[in-house]
Amino acid sequence: MSGPNPVLVYLPTGEVVSSTSSLQGSLKNSGWEMGNGGEPDRVLYIKPPSGPSDLFEERISIPLAFSKLTSVDMYDIVLKNPNSFAVRFN
Repeated sequence: MSGPNPVLVYLPTGEVVSSTSSLQGSLKNSGWEMGNGGEPDRVLYIKPPSGPSDLFEERISIPLAFSKLTSVDMYDIVLKNPNSFAVRFN
């Protein structure tokens, strides 16, 4: 018996993110840009500093295959985008 499954929700639309292309679009709408580097089976996203108080760019790494997105990946996205994403359980 397994517990409830976590899902990533894009808050501006209330939609459950269910594919890599949907996640990529939501990240882009939240100010993230696809970057270079990282692991071969993952995609790196970079958010440039938004002002003088931001000293470093932020980074998110997501798997190429959406089926490999873990709850750790989801919470990393939420931590860096608390107004745009949430993890819910279904």
